[in-house]
Amino acid sequence: MKIWQRYLFFRLLKSFLFILFSIFTLFSIVDLAIRSGKIFGSHLLPDFETILYYFYQFSNYLGYFFPLALLLSSIQVLLDLNSHNELTALQMGSLSRKKLLAPFFILAGILFILSLANQQWVAPSAQASAFQYTVAHARHKKKQLREHVQTLILEDGSEMIYQRFDANKKELFDVFWIQNPSKIWHMKYFQVGLSEGRYVDQFSRGNSLLEKVASFDKRLFPEIHIDEEAAFKPFIPYEQRTLKQLAFQSLAKSGERPKLLAHLLYKFSQPLLLFLAILAIAPVTFRFSRTRSAFAVIAFALFGFVSVMMCLDGMLILAENQVLPAAIAFGAPLLAIFVLSYRPFTRKS
Repeated sequence: MKIWQRYLFFRLLKSFLFILFSIFTLFSIVDLAIRSGKIFGSHLLPDFETILYYFYQFSNYLGYFFPLALLLSSIQVLLDLNSHNELTALQMGSLSRKKLLAPFFILAGILFILSLANQQWVAPSAQASAFQYTVAHARHKKKQLREHVQTLILEDGSEMIYQRFDANKKELFDVFWIQNPSKIWHMKYFQVGLSEGRYVDQFSRGNSLLEKVASFDKRLFPEIHIDEEAAFKPFIPYEQRTLKQLAFQSLAKSGERPKLLAHLLYKFSQPLLLFLAILAIAPVTFRFSRTRSAFAVIAFALFGFVSVMMCLDGMLILAENQVLPAAIAFGAPLLAIFVLSYRPFTRKS
């Protein structure tokens, strides 16, 4: 790096680390204030385990912390350089605005790699560890946990929802088979090896309402094929799967592919905001103005950041439920942000 590049890079890095530490400290204080009374009660918490818990939380929310901290630190550094005419001096030295932003993109690239590494090696296990810590120190331990329903995606894309699986009898209990939105089957028992249901009710959609149209004591379902070894392994939530697992599982022919692709692209979308944040704020911070308010710039930047994150979370829901293809759900908003940011960026460079 040249001298001016090192100067900008380390100035940005110091500001980024300070803002990142401030954001995480504020997050920890608010989180502890909310959880300490409602979850942990009045007893003292183990210091070492609590520190580990917030380390896990830092890893879980890194996709929010990194882009927000880089956005605010970039605004702070660029506005400060502009107010002291340092940007003008650097540009007088035949440095274009694109070249001046090179240290910012270098830091964004480093954070991008760290974010992907976190999603691959740290965040999946950190989510499970944080949940175990919360359960271990919950106030109401004697309260019996409610039994959750299980879901199974079949090869044809249909879905089975059941209460539990008896491994000895190889039998599902209290089963709903959603063959399609207009045809649903309910079985009290479903024998996996024989593909046979007992005490079966068939529901069909008529006049926009589901109505029971037939009942059977026993009925064979040859169209249902279940790989017992693969299907009844403990389900790992998509949020707790690594990038590698999501990528390889999404390549297999499975009804889960839309959900796998949705979470894979969602985990890639958040680090991309690091680069888009710099593109978005560069034209505003490079422009010289005597009447510009730094508070207004930061306020609009925060509003835009929150809006984008809410949009991505909403797109995750739409992609999971197959309302939109995952590529369109995440590609469209990111492409729109890039187009709206790149044109002013190139015009001012």
